[in-house]
Amino acid sequence: MKPNYFLCSIAAILLAACSHGPDLVTDCVASGTMTPICKFQNPEDLEALPDGKTLLVSQMGKDIKIHTPGSLVFFNTETDVITPAFPLPVATTAAAANAEKWGAANCPGIPDARFSPHGISLKQRTDTRWQIAVVNHGGGERIDLFELLDYQTGGNPRIEWRGCVVPAAEVFPNDVAVLKDGGIVASHMYDNTTTELFGFSINVWKAMLGFNTGHVWEWHQSSGFHILEGSRGPFINGVEVSADNTTVYANVYFGGEILRLDRASGKRTGA
Repeated sequence: MKPNYFLCSIAAILLAACSHGPDLVTDCVASGTMTPICKFQNPEDLEALPDGKTLLVSQMGKDIKIHTPGSLVFFNTETDVITPAFPLPVATTAAAANAEKWGAANCPGIPDARFSPHGISLKQRTDTRWQIAVVNHGGGERIDLFELLDYQTGGNPRIEWRGCVVPAAEVFPNDVAVLKDGGIVASHMYDNTTTELFGFSINVWKAMLGFNTGHVWEWHQSSGFHILEGSRGPFINGVEVSADNTTVYANVYFGGEILRLDRASGKRTGA
């Protein structure tokens, strides 16, 4: 069904006029039940470590068009201390570059100074190791893979780079989820290589009008990429997988729904 341009425009105007959210915390002072933690730089996503007290937080660069760098940091919820996770000093990253690789053979190497993390995922694999996947917009679209180490020794957790996955040039990922076998599923919002209109990709405008611009894709080291065909929608955003890895959930940002997908067939089983 073709989107109705008139109805979409009216709906957007009404939503903008009628929406009223909670008061924003702008001065780093607690307001009601909200207590801000004002030590981060553009935090985008987070994952809880298995130690029960530490969060891994992605701090995305403020402008991905000009490759403003970001970082991954650890946040200790007991002490409120933030420590860097990646990038680290050259000596550490150089050692990681020579470690085993979980990514694709065509990975160009360890992220450079333009590293800009977006969505992240932390899952324990069937071999008991903890894998982290990170959407990285710095210097080109890719998913970087890391291993979580030293999280149970009483010391400080750390991560080591284990390779990357580079999708096709038109793929613009937002979020990612790690699978038990070391593979990943990730979202594609829209083709970001097309013409811009008023500062935004023309595909953003298409997504706002209800046209399908994105999908969910899956990658494995042994078999490569494939699309979950039932996932196509206007601006696919967050993704997650069920504990048994049989079901994928995907947020359709401009569709106002969350898709439930059968991972094996790629078919939509609910929304």
